[in-house]
Amino acid sequence: MFDKMVFSANIPDTDIRRIAESNHLQRCTEGIEEYWQSTQYGNFEGIYIRIKRGKLTIKCSLHKIFYKAEYGKLDNSRLFTLNDALSMIITLFEMLKVDRKIVKVTYYEIGLNLPVEDDPLSYIEMMGYIGRDKERKMFNDPNYDEDRQHITEKKKNIKKILKAYDKGHEMRTKGKEVEQNILRIETIYRRQSIPLLSLTSHDYLVKVTNRFYRDWITVDFPKRIIPDKGMKSSQITMAVNLMNIGREGYYKANKLAYKNREITKKQWETIRVFIHSWDTIKERFRFVPGEKETDYRKSLSEIYQLATF
Repeated sequence: MFDKMVFSANIPDTDIRRIAESNHLQRCTEGIEEYWQSTQYGNFEGIYIRIKRGKLTIKCSLHKIFYKAEYGKLDNSRLFTLNDALSMIITLFEMLKVDRKIVKVTYYEIGLNLPVEDDPLSYIEMMGYIGRDKERKMFNDPNYDEDRQHITEKKKNIKKILKAYDKGHEMRTKGKEVEQNILRIETIYRRQSIPLLSLTSHDYLVKVTNRFYRDWITVDFPKRIIPDKGMKSSQITMAVNLMNIGREGYYKANKLAYKNREITKKQWETIRVFIHSWDTIKERFRFVPGEKETDYRKSLSEIYQLATF
């Protein structure tokens, strides 16, 4: 499940040359300062290493280097389990001759490649919010073609970001053959400082993977709403709006509309009462998931079971 990761460690001066030479790093200078980093060959191996001012930094895709070790080719389009990741971490640091006890994780990605029945774009374009109460809004990423990638807010101070994108399209643009429709869902944790031994502990992995599943199983897809007999058209409209943007979002939007005199006091009171009574009123509606949502949830549950302990 893990993909890109960044590791760091403070190492004593006596270990710098040993690590640099055993990993074929090139010596560089910046003014009078000396540091070591990977050569261009490191790009083909999928591992970037730098030692500067006594700090060791390692960047790689665990997923890709695992398949490089197993099949001779950098690839992150296939299934990659937690056990695969743990095995690769041990292999990586044994190869680098670095003690895992001194290493911290400063960035990591955890995700799954989900095979889906139809074009991933048709799923991504429907993904509007994540969370039981639609806590996180998903936006179209302007760095990609429309609906190729949806992502939650990514301001500098935000440490956790969720994104969904068309993995098959990404692979094909790199000249690789992909027959399946692959929807990639991914959670990014940045600006971290977690001891590697803590992150790879059983308890931590169970916690982070459970959180991943809880987040992604709550992706909000548009649903067909079937009201009980006797429901007014205005109530159906309010229910649809509430489902589309969530209770808090619907409340704030209408409060602002009333403040700006876009709706009357009576309309605002009607909407406000409806929102506060939603837990009771929603029993009078049936929410029917569409084919895309059903397919997505089925694939997520199946692949998650294969990838975790």
